[in-house]
Amino acid sequence: MLWTVLPALADGPLWGDLNGDGVVTAVDISMAVNDIVEGQYWVEHDLNEDGEVNASDLSTIINIAAGFDHEQRVTAFQPSGTLPVLHIDTEGYVAVTSKDEYVRGTYWLDPCDLPDVQALGSEAKPLALQIKGRGNWSWTQKKKPYRLKLDKKAAVLGMNSNKHWTLLAHVNAPLKNTMGFELGRMLGMPYVPAERPVEVVMNGRYVGIYWITEKIRIDKDRVNIVEQDDEETDPAMITGGWLLEISNKIEENQIEIPSPGQKLPMRVTVERPEVMSAEQLGYITDRLWQMHNAIYKSKSPNEMWRIIDLESFARFYMVQEILCNVEAFSGSCYFYKDRGEDARFMFGPLWDMESAFYIGAEGTTSLIHEKYPSIFASHLIGKCYQSPHLRKTMTLMWRKFYPEQAEAFMEFIGTMADPVRKAMECDKLRWPEYNGNSVDVSVKYYKRWLRAKLDYLDLRWQRMVSHPDPNPLPDDEQADGSLIDVPVRPVAR
Repeated sequence: MLWTVLPALADGPLWGDLNGDGVVTAVDISMAVNDIVEGQYWVEHDLNEDGEVNASDLSTIINIAAGFDHEQRVTAFQPSGTLPVLHIDTEGYVAVTSKDEYVRGTYWLDPCDLPDVQALGSEAKPLALQIKGRGNWSWTQKKKPYRLKLDKKAAVLGMNSNKHWTLLAHVNAPLKNTMGFELGRMLGMPYVPAERPVEVVMNGRYVGIYWITEKIRIDKDRVNIVEQDDEETDPAMITGGWLLEISNKIEENQIEIPSPGQKLPMRVTVERPEVMSAEQLGYITDRLWQMHNAIYKSKSPNEMWRIIDLESFARFYMVQEILCNVEAFSGSCYFYKDRGEDARFMFGPLWDMESAFYIGAEGTTSLIHEKYPSIFASHLIGKCYQSPHLRKTMTLMWRKFYPEQAEAFMEFIGTMADPVRKAMECDKLRWPEYNGNSVDVSVKYYKRWLRAKLDYLDLRWQRMVSHPDPNPLPDDEQADGSLIDVPVRPVAR
């Protein structure tokens, strides 16, 4: 490791000051010992940046505390200069160690002289923010993902102005979200989160390439539905809006619905409202059970489309199937409902696509629910797939997508890595344990895999309407495939 020795900087992080109180004491020594004993890793505590918090870091802290070492060090890791650089400094330069508690700090965005990139703040006049951790499995990795809350709205890298953003690391699946999001746009999903690649320097240290991404939330430029108040009790108000997520983890604000044929129930996390009244909890629980019964207990294979918006479900599923995302419908699966008794559940937006391509070549000759019907791939899609209305809708959408848009998608795959190639090389130097294949090897694999999957799906989906529909839509239902309004009613559980 190459080091540059500099004098201590009054306006920068003090080397070895882990708790950010401005001095290096026994408290910092204790924190380093705890990291070693617990096997925790925070990039700010890894003083020699060897990928571990270990005896070497502890020795450095002890020497500084004893007055033997007052040098300020910076490493040779540097941004590539080919992407904008987001600089974040926390108060006291402390590590971000919690997913629950925000840490205050500042940020500024350096355009690096790139065309059409606007600076935000500056090194001399940074802007205020709050930052905390996020994610589940991804939070256990050394390269952490973060949630950002800016003090003032900002149009970050040309995206719609907002306070709420995420920094996604994509440590083992770079560009999978990029593919999924672009495919969602091509298939006409009403909202797909915008994202932009950046390189991040946190508390003076280069921490690699991230994708700054719009956080999924109710907003006129994101999930554009009415937002109801917390603890609302008015029956007319509690019908919407609801922002929900089918999750594969246990968390607060969650409703469990048993899943026939599965070891685990379907867990639905209520993202909005954050605090529910008894009336709100009762309403959404009844609505979810109504959906459950329509899917699993109704004699009609199309009853579910009185509760779920058919076209949004079809688009959402097609993205998951094309990319073979085995986590579809069991985790990071968002859906929402606007206000009104007649408003149906809309599926989307897309989010975590890191489980795409999961089963390798087998995924190119099968459907998710056929090849991988485990607790990881919810059976819900298997039941819904039996609906003639869904298959007809998907076939019509497929014929618009394939082959012309499919070819445009393949062209996109071939060029999507160009803007990030150099930055990903710098990221690999910083985090050698991640991104095993080079970006070019990964892109070649994605293109070869997708060519086989698209051809297979064309054989499956083109012929789904070649047979008469055994359950044709009644004349009183809309021609576009959506169904007549049906009020919410009590359901059996």
